[in-house]
Amino acid sequence: MAKTGWILTTGVAVIALAAGLYAGLSRSPPPDAAILMALSLPDTHGGDQALSQWKGKVVVVNFWAARARRTGGSVRRYRDR
Repeated sequence: MAKTGWILTTGVAVIALAAGLYAGLSRSPPPDAAILMALSLPDTHGGDQALSQWKGKVVVVNFWAARARRTGGSVRRYRDR
């Protein structure tokens, strides 16, 4: 009886894992992602940078107020990623 319970538990776990993977991988990106990818923001040199060029990469968008002190610590920390 213990062997049957172990096999049943393992079978249920495998089915649940397969269903979760299917549900997670079959989802399409949210509809708002297309709007975000069309967005362009100015860079520090005055040019525009389209977010679509950075698709699949980590992007840190840093919005500073004019009165904020700029340390650049987060830029240095994430520069090589």
